[in-house]
Amino acid sequence: MSEIYNIVDKKKLDVVKKPISKAHGLPNECYTSKEYTLIERKKLFEDKWVVIGVASSIPNKGDAKPFDLLGIPIIILRDKQNKVKVFHNVCSHRGNKILTEDCGWVKQISCPYHGWTYGLDGGLQKVPDEELFEGGICKEENSLKEVNVDVWAGLVFINMSNNPAPLKTFLGTIMDQLNPYHFENMELVKHQSVTLDTNWKTARDNFLEQYHVDFIHPQHASFVDCCDAQNYLWPFGHSHTWVESPVMNPRYDMPEEPPDYMKQYLIGLELDPEDFYGKVPEIRNAVQKQKRVIGKKLGFDYSELSDEQVSDVFQYDIFPNIFMTIHAERLWIFGPRPHGADPN
Repeated sequence: MSEIYNIVDKKKLDVVKKPISKAHGLPNECYTSKEYTLIERKKLFEDKWVVIGVASSIPNKGDAKPFDLLGIPIIILRDKQNKVKVFHNVCSHRGNKILTEDCGWVKQISCPYHGWTYGLDGGLQKVPDEELFEGGICKEENSLKEVNVDVWAGLVFINMSNNPAPLKTFLGTIMDQLNPYHFENMELVKHQSVTLDTNWKTARDNFLEQYHVDFIHPQHASFVDCCDAQNYLWPFGHSHTWVESPVMNPRYDMPEEPPDYMKQYLIGLELDPEDFYGKVPEIRNAVQKQKRVIGKKLGFDYSELSDEQVSDVFQYDIFPNIFMTIHAERLWIFGPRPHGADPN
């Protein structure tokens, strides 16, 4: 913490050391200071396991694409052994960025500046006019610099620190709880990036609580119960939330017939909404059973999921910046991150 004290008043930072019973908001400087943003980049995004994409975006051997992590250019590719590899997107010769746009399949990677060429294993293969370099070129020493990478459930994690703890240690029991969903079998259908005029932690703060849902999203009251959601805290800053669905928010009167959203949901599962007149509280249990009955027809395998996983909504928060909203049939991933060195 000593390096942070040079930027933020020590008395203000002491509040983050207090027990949870005396919890306090972060000092304002943590949301506005450019210096603090640079420290976050080092301590949170370079020294932790972070998600940079999905393995299905490079499905074939030789597929490669660039990615920018807070100004740090990297290359994600699939090598000849079908393994996902990540390298710094920097030529060992003069530091030029090698890949500047998605290129699909490649046989090798060549720097556009002087033509230095690297294999899919990152090794330097060819140096034009190599004989003109006095003393020659040590190809091993001038290979691309590799980044620690691990793939779990189809998600690509990287860690830029030296000798990090295994991803399994970092995620722990979370892996066991989410493995039955088999995210690796899902297909990416949309990827969207949006710039927000706020500090990245503001978005993170919002997704870490359900207190706001009944007020900002009142329409949710007809199919989820956020006010009674259960929250669980895990080591390394991870957490998860369990929201029952499809149910009515208990703060409202229980209707005699299913709300419109539930009606459409039931019809999609080949259930008759009229069968639940005066029986709205029974819908969740009926959905859990019916999904297992018609799962194959819908193209889904629920055999490894618990009844709660079949019907309910689970949110897993992977420190420092990933929020996974999980349904039995789909996964939404939100990844707020700083915008360069600008805290706003």
